[in-house]
Amino acid sequence: MRFQAGYFRSRDGQDLFFRQWRPLAELKGALLLVHGLGEHSGRYEEFAAAANRHGFAVFAMDNRGHGRSAGKRGHVDRFHRFVEDLEVFWLRFGPRGEVPAFLVGQSLGALIALHFVGSQPKEFEGVVFCSGAFALPDRIPRIKLLAGKLLRRIAPATTMSHGLPIQCLSTEPEVIQAYLDDPFVHNRISVQLFFEMSEAMAVAPTLAARLTLPALFLQGAADCMVPMSGARAVYEAWSGRGKEFMVLEGEGHDLFHGASLSKTCDILFPWLHRIMPHRRIITEEARR
Repeated sequence: MRFQAGYFRSRDGQDLFFRQWRPLAELKGALLLVHGLGEHSGRYEEFAAAANRHGFAVFAMDNRGHGRSAGKRGHVDRFHRFVEDLEVFWLRFGPRGEVPAFLVGQSLGALIALHFVGSQPKEFEGVVFCSGAFALPDRIPRIKLLAGKLLRRIAPATTMSHGLPIQCLSTEPEVIQAYLDDPFVHNRISVQLFFEMSEAMAVAPTLAARLTLPALFLQGAADCMVPMSGARAVYEAWSGRGKEFMVLEGEGHDLFHGASLSKTCDILFPWLHRIMPHRRIITEEARR
C-alpha cells in the first residue's frame, strides 16, 4: 500500500484534509469514498486495505466541519459546499480517465455522492450507496422543526447533538465503543446543515430519475439511524437498468467496520468487477 495524506484548498479558501491509499501492484480502478455525518476518512483505513487487495485505489477527504478539515464542527452554510469540495478534491487528485472510477458513499456521504454524480455523471462508471441518508427520521417532533426554522433565521450556525441512536450504529459493542473513543468523531449538527440536508434529501428521487449509470444500494436490516424508505425511493426512481438493492440481515448502520466489513466487501467488489469495463491495467511502476 502507498499512503498519502495532506491538505488542499477549497474554492472558498478552507484547508481540507485528504487521504489516499494506492495498491503497490496493478491498479484496476479507483474509489472516491465519501464519509458520513460526524465521522472522518481515517475510519476507512481497513476498507481501503481491502480495496487495495482487489486492485482499487481509494481517495477520501474529511468533509468540511469534520475530522482534520477546517470549519465549525457539523456546520456548513449550504449543502452544495460538500459537493464543490468533493469536485475540487477529485479533479486534483483522482486518476481521471486512467482507470474506471466509482463513487462510494456512506450515510450522509451517500447523499453527497448522489448530488455529486448528478453534476458529474460521466466521471464514474457506477456508484455505491451504503446506509444512504435519503430521508429524515420519522420521530422528529413537529415543535422541534418549527423551532429550528426560527433559529435558522437568526442563528443558523448554532450546533447541537444530532440525537441519532448510537446503538443503531452496529450490532457489535466494540465497533460502537471505538467510534465513541475516536477523538475526530463528533455528534454535532448545525441548524443550517440540518435544513440544507433535508432539502437535499427532498430532491434526491428527482435527481436519481435523471441518472442511468449502474448503482448498488446496501442497507443494514437493523439500521434504525436512517429510514430505509429513503433509499428505496431513490432506488425506485433510478433510471438505469444496472441497479441493485440489497439488505444485509443483522447489520446496523455502519457497514464498514467489524464483521459488517467482510459482508460489504463480499458484495461490493464482485459487483464492481461485473460492471467494470475492460481497460488497460496501470501499475505503480508504470506511473513513475
